[in-house]
Amino acid sequence: MTQSAFCMAQSEYLKLKEWLFDSALPMWNTIGRDNENGGFFEKITETMDSIELPRRTRVVSRQIYSFAAAQEMGWHGDGTSAVQHALDFLKQQCFNPDNTVTTTFDIVNGDRKTEFNLYDHAFALFGLCSAAKILPLQKNEIERKALACLDAMVENWKHPIAGFEEAVPSIVPLRSNPHMHLMEAFLAWTEQSAPEHQHRWLAHANEIGELCLSKFVSPETGAVREYYLHDWSVKFDEQASPVETGQPLEWAWLVGRAAL
Repeated sequence: MTQSAFCMAQSEYLKLKEWLFDSALPMWNTIGRDNENGGFFEKITETMDSIELPRRTRVVSRQIYSFAAAQEMGWHGDGTSAVQHALDFLKQQCFNPDNTVTTTFDIVNGDRKTEFNLYDHAFALFGLCSAAKILPLQKNEIERKALACLDAMVENWKHPIAGFEEAVPSIVPLRSNPHMHLMEAFLAWTEQSAPEHQHRWLAHANEIGELCLSKFVSPETGAVREYYLHDWSVKFDEQASPVETGQPLEWAWLVGRAAL
């Protein structure tokens, strides 16, 4: 990279960081924060009004990560408070009695969409891990919650070959992308876990990494394919199968991280 290109990249980074620290995070921690019911609103309008919609588990989980990461980046706002606020909502409103997570929770009428969704579990586990990193005094309690969720996933939705089912009874297509987010969560917990539990998180991360290399990556093109039959054979031929161009980069980062 030339010096001018590096300077341009650095300039863009600083602009984005300024927007994140001075605009986005304060907005979501004030207008977007629901101090009455907990959690965060789903949307904010262009006129800075919050909109009440059913709250998605994956959103509050990613809010936890966002505020935790911002604090690590040096944000001077109260990231710890925001993480705690989001974590409380996640634990109180987004878990089913069997320790799986809901898809949505409607503050207005109390309705919960409870059917299993692999994406939501990946993001919930990742959010819990982010909270454990920022709230060290609660780390053991948070990991117990994460392990209970993992146990429920393994008991009910573990795929007989590798990875996880999309539903029970089994449905197809199976997808690679939610497994990518799961692998990220498992690797994060491998780094944060108590020593006696670390092997469990690492084993699941390694299993998905091997699934990626053996099934997801096309031997002909190197592309990461998305849709599969129940035996993890490709659902569509190479020409018909959709490929998201960013996924190989994400998978490469995760598999490389696992190798370290």
